[in-house]
Order: sequence, then C-alpha cells, then structure tokens
Amino acid sequence: MERDLKSEVVLALAGKSIYISGTILVFAVVLYVTFTGITVWNTNERADNETAITTLQSGVGALEVKLADLHGNISEKLAYVRGFQESNSVKYISAKSPSVVARLNETDL
Repeated sequence: MERDLKSEVVLALAGKSIYISGTILVFAVVLYVTFTGITVWNTNERADNETAITTLQSGVGALEVKLADLHGNISEKLAYVRGFQESNSVKYISAKSPSVVARLNETDL
C-alpha cells in the first residue's frame, strides 16, 4: 500500500513536470516564431526605406542641378529688378567689442 502511494505521487509529479515542460516548449516556439516574423518584417521595411532614400537622393540631385543652372543666370541687374537693395550702413546690436561684452564684473551685477 505504501509502495502504491509512492508510485502514485511519482506519477503525479511526472505528469505535472511533463505539462510544465510542454508549456515552456510551446511558449519558446511561440516566441521564436514571433521574433522571426518581426525580423523578417523589419528587413522588408528596411529594404523599402532604402528604396525610398535612393529615390529621394536622385530627386535632390536633380534639384541641385536646377539650382546650379539658376545660380548661373542671376546677374546684378536681375537682382535689382527683383528688389535687391544695397545696405548703406551696417547696424550692430552693441558698439562694444566682443571681449568687453563677454566679460562679467561684480559691478555689472
């Protein structure tokens, strides 16, 4: 009778350990599949982003060529026609030199 009780306890514990091991195995497989799917999705998104970057870079290159063409066509006469005015006097925020402005004395507080 005592032997039967021991063997029933051993069988019950073995059943629980198999259940726990199976649960852990299923959980590990679910995590593996999830992380693998996320990795594949991120790889696909990176490829799409690299394609978009390449497209944008070629567009920027075309705009730079256009800017260079426009820059070569600007003359002094065109600038005056478009409203450019030369400045006769230069205005500063402070007449003090930067070394004087950067210094802080106790009397300035």
